[in-house]
Amino acid sequence: MAKHCNLIGLFVLAIGIIEAVFIWIYGSFILFLIALAVAAFNSFIYFAAAELHERLETLENKVNVQKLEINTMTGHKLMDNGGWRCAGCGRTNASYVGTCACGRGKK
Repeated sequence: MAKHCNLIGLFVLAIGIIEAVFIWIYGSFILFLIALAVAAFNSFIYFAAAELHERLETLENKVNVQKLEINTMTGHKLMDNGGWRCAGCGRTNASYVGTCACGRGKK
């Protein structure tokens, strides 16, 4: 998604520059500057969206890795204390739990 936003931002900027040049040729220098500013602002929005999306993906990946590490550590601790792993969903449950959260019973 971020790659697409960057491409759209470049496309918008290129079209805006071309438009600004035509405005300068057939209009005035002030309108040329305004058209350049509008093109830069519009492309900036797409570049910012791409950056936000990349940062969100990075953060999401870090959170998923941390959740996996926590679940793995908790699973080992529970298994050492007589816990059991659900055959249906793979969740590790404490020894005193008779039914997993998914509804499957302890064997």
